[in-house]
Amino acid sequence: MRKLRENWLTPIVTGFLATVLGGLALLLLKSDETQRSRVTSATIQGELKFPHPPQNEWESLTNEEPYARNYSRREKRPFDLYEQVVTIYENPMTTDRKNGQQIASGEYLEIFKVGNLNDIVIQLRLDKGHYWLLSRQRVKLMDYPYLATYNPEQDDATFKRFQIALQNIIDATRHFLKTQL
Repeated sequence: MRKLRENWLTPIVTGFLATVLGGLALLLLKSDETQRSRVTSATIQGELKFPHPPQNEWESLTNEEPYARNYSRREKRPFDLYEQVVTIYENPMTTDRKNGQQIASGEYLEIFKVGNLNDIVIQLRLDKGHYWLLSRQRVKLMDYPYLATYNPEQDDATFKRFQIALQNIIDATRHFLKTQL
C-alpha cells in the first residue's frame, strides 16, 4: 500500500493540484494583462477621453503645457475675487503633486493667504486615476471677518477652522470636480 501511494497516488494528486493552481494563476495573470492591454490600446487608438467643463460656464485658457488644459469660470461668484481656474492634467497624479491636507481618498486641500488679510486661496486636487484635476479659487473673507486675523498655515487646528468655515465653497468645488470632470 505504501508503494502504491508513493508511486501512483502522490504524483497524481501533486500533479493535479499543480495543474489546477497553475491554471488559476494563469487566468488571473491573463485577465490583468487583458485589462492593461485594453487601457494601452485605448490610449493608442485615442479612445481615452478627458473631460471638458460645460462650455456655457467655463472658457478655455491658453495651455502652456501639452499635458494640461486650463479653464476659467466665465462668471465669478459673489465670494470670489477672480474667476475660478481648473486645470485638467492628462497624466496620472504623482506623489509630488499630492500637496496639502488629504481630506478624502485622492483629494488634497490647501488653504493659504495672499494679498491682504481678507484674501485666501483654496486649492483642491483630485486624483481621477489616469488624470487629475487642480482647482484654484481666490476668495474674499468679507463674510468671515473672524478669520482675517488667523493664518490657515499656522497649524492643523487653524487650518481646520478655515476648512469648516469655508466648507460650502469647498464642497461645491468637490462636487463639480467629481461629477462634471
